Amino acid sequence: MGCMVAPEPARPATCCSRPGIPYTAGLLASLPRLTSPFEPHRRVEPIEGQPPDLCRPPPGCAFHPRCREAVAELCDAGEPPFEQEGGRAARCWRWRDIAAVPERALA
Repeated sequence: MGCMVAPEPARPATCCSRPGIPYTAGLLASLPRLTSPFEPHRRVEPIEGQPPDLCRPPPGCAFHPRCREAVAELCDAGEPPFEQEGGRAARCWRWRDIAAVPERALA
């Protein structure tokens, strides 16, 4: 906790249309949209659960207890390394799988 998990690309459109990790997708889904002619009844989707206890962080990825994409025995096994590839970077065990699916709605 307290470390960078995904420095998104310089183009904000890429971050918004194809977030690289579930945490970014969850943050984007939790933002209210004041005007949206294409989604007038879009619900704000909160990130379920509570943030981790900073004194007793969970094992593995700090976000895995709240992550919809978490895989048991992978995401809770150890802290994911910070990796870079193809102009993207992330600290997430599953980021390559997630990035491989175009226009995936993660949240």
